[in-house]
Amino acid sequence: MAYSSRWLSYDQDNGRRRRGGRRKWPWFLLLLVLLAALLVAGWAWYENSEGVDLAQPVAIQTALPVLLTDDAMVVYVVDNSGSMEDKLLPLHQALHEVAAKPTENSEIAVLMFGSSHQMLFDFAEPDVAPWDTAIPSFTAGSGGTAMFLALEEAMDMLPERQVCVEETQFFVFSTTTCRQNRIVLMSDGIANDAFVMSGTPMSSNLSAEQEAELLQEQTSLEASIVERLVRSGTPVDTIAFGIDADEAGLKLISDVTGGTFIEAYY
Repeated sequence: MAYSSRWLSYDQDNGRRRRGGRRKWPWFLLLLVLLAALLVAGWAWYENSEGVDLAQPVAIQTALPVLLTDDAMVVYVVDNSGSMEDKLLPLHQALHEVAAKPTENSEIAVLMFGSSHQMLFDFAEPDVAPWDTAIPSFTAGSGGTAMFLALEEAMDMLPERQVCVEETQFFVFSTTTCRQNRIVLMSDGIANDAFVMSGTPMSSNLSAEQEAELLQEQTSLEASIVERLVRSGTPVDTIAFGIDADEAGLKLISDVTGGTFIEAYY
């Protein structure tokens, strides 16, 4: 049987190719192997949420970045009420994970809320957003949980029309990709916008009539804002952070808007 080999070595003495000898990898094959390894590692990092069962409680460090996707305009609406005091470290870590996650054609904005709300930064790509100043802003301030007023502000921040980006490929062909508006809402408590707006602490000794009136105002406010979300076609992903969160209310928001509900722990 004739001997055959895929590899040939060059005989420097007689200037001829000969069979056998020590195998030498061409430099470009080594480069391809290195490139393939880098691609695999990068893909594994990017797909770090793959296989996460969102039907089961997950760590907040997983919950927040898992919802950051390509081709989206995302407003993170994050609770900073007083009850967040013992959750600040995992929250800060989770926001660092969001900052580090690579995305394509996406921008993110962050809105912090308690009794009032504050935009920490407007839309920017996650890897260039001013996280160094935004993350330390979460210090668990005192006050209530005006969640639905913050949701309303988030809707006002999102563009009314889809942001579309045209990209040229292979110097000839072009593709247009449009970004979907999304909101990611995270809270560890129960919304009390009506109490906040009236200046009434939840611990106040209210009469049954006063409490019923405020609860009715809260229900009306929630219904109107959720209806606006549904009309706008904006999915709201909700994260119930901790055992005291209003899981039923947050799940209802995500269900009616077409978002994802996640139960998170710390």
